[in-house]
Amino acid sequence: MNGQLQNNVSLFIENLDAIKNDFIWHGGNIKRLAALVYTIEGRKIDRDAIKDCFDMIKNEVGVFSGFRGLLRVYMASSLSLSEQPKQLFDDAIQVYNELKRDGFWSPEFLALVSIEIASNADKEYHSYVINRSREFYRELKANHRHAIGRDNYIIATMLALSELDPHQAANRIKQIYQLVRSNFSFFMSKPCMLKLSKMLVLGDNPEDCISNILRLNRSLRQHKIRLDRSYTLPSLGVLSMLSKEHNDLANDILEVMSYLRSQQGLGAFSVARQELLLYTISIIVSTYASNKVDAMANSDVTSSIVNIVIAQHVAMLIAVVTATAAVSAR
Repeated sequence: MNGQLQNNVSLFIENLDAIKNDFIWHGGNIKRLAALVYTIEGRKIDRDAIKDCFDMIKNEVGVFSGFRGLLRVYMASSLSLSEQPKQLFDDAIQVYNELKRDGFWSPEFLALVSIEIASNADKEYHSYVINRSREFYRELKANHRHAIGRDNYIIATMLALSELDPHQAANRIKQIYQLVRSNFSFFMSKPCMLKLSKMLVLGDNPEDCISNILRLNRSLRQHKIRLDRSYTLPSLGVLSMLSKEHNDLANDILEVMSYLRSQQGLGAFSVARQELLLYTISIIVSTYASNKVDAMANSDVTSSIVNIVIAQHVAMLIAVVTATAAVSAR
């Protein structure tokens, strides 16, 4: 693996080692995702800042608030990355209350997307993004009524942060979905294929997207890497957006996974292969996206690079939700 990728992998290990013994009543998967958030930002984890934000959430909202659930460590980590975490949290609470008035009902998911909106949009645009989120959600639900899950709050919100038009994007997702259904396994669930379609709407021409993702999937499977599963399928869509040779991507994935697997706390008995793939791909995508941004320092960052970053973040957040749902079901 190249030097920057190696540095980011090492940073993830360092961050994970720093937080693994904190928040003992919270699951290891959520702490690993907290370490990943800092890694993607290229920063060493700040345990004190996370703890301060963790306590701030406890002190500022009631026990039944969506901010107080299983995702609190993850949300505290996101808040702690801000220079003004208290202001960011206050803004997130305002967004949260406005989303509740708009009819979004899952409290913990609403808390998650509220922080995303407060973090990624200037305060004067919060209502604008909320309205776009509602439009995206309604458009998606109208086209795929029986395949819409609670994680679509997240997808709708992240799409609202892009420059896509809700109606046009929803129609394009519907088109991509038909292509995905005709090209992927008959046994793959509709919600799973729909998630992939929503990733690909951030890419280029639908036919080119499908063609590229199928080639990438074949190349990865030749290297015994399976991303065509419900947990990692969105990440497959994100990888397909990178202008990177498929065999090089496969080799990077294998190298990063092998290195991570060799580290204490990331062995086969501690972390499932699909979860390890999530960390691997998130680090790879953020590394290559950052390199592209750095290479364009004297010009505007193109929307395609921004979309890759958005898509990668969506894939990670979907995994957060999936992991939390699995813990709640125990």
